Amino acid sequence: MNFISRQPTRSLALAMLVLIPVCVTGCQLVPLFPAHPESSGDYDIDSGHSAVIFQITHFGVANFYGRFNKVAGKVTLDLDNPQRNSLIVKVPASSLDTNSKDRDGHITSDEFLNVARYPEMSFKSTAFQRVGPSSFRVTGDLTLAGQTRPLTVDLEQIGYGEDLWGGWRTGFHTTFDVSRSEFGVTAMPNALGDIVSVQVTLEARRIPPAAEAKQ
Repeated sequence: MNFISRQPTRSLALAMLVLIPVCVTGCQLVPLFPAHPESSGDYDIDSGHSAVIFQITHFGVANFYGRFNKVAGKVTLDLDNPQRNSLIVKVPASSLDTNSKDRDGHITSDEFLNVARYPEMSFKSTAFQRVGPSSFRVTGDLTLAGQTRPLTVDLEQIGYGEDLWGGWRTGFHTTFDVSRSEFGVTAMPNALGDIVSVQVTLEARRIPPAAEAKQ
């Protein structure tokens, strides 16, 4: 089953503003969010400024939210050779946080995520295509509870620029839905919905060229 992300509402507005006129007649169109040459490079995901948040229905009467507190991975952006673009996201399943230690223990047990056997959830891209000045269509493999399924998401680049220490950063956001039963997580179907809505926001720090050369 190939899951397609749900576009955030603001993405439609952004898409309508991708090109802006610079004159009244005979206009030349320029990108609202042009690619910056310094954006090319390899990035480490900054766990402290990234988040994975999920939503699931409870008894069909309310939405319940939780998150995973640790996120790691790498992003590669290459403006000259887009085929090198890639995204790897790794999430320790034990970092689950639902504001209840008892509930966390239940969800990470073998009845749900089975963290003892499958300690990590991950996404690894197989295709990473720029489809707009600040947007990408990314296809890859999502692994959850030991099961791997294809996933396609629309990834929005929020911005890029220097941090306070002279480093270069960029950030991304996406939302998508997954069916937990497609990953073999079928416990408590009368209490919990099958569709899990996921929000992922990533901030990444560019690896300095000297450090890249050493890797």
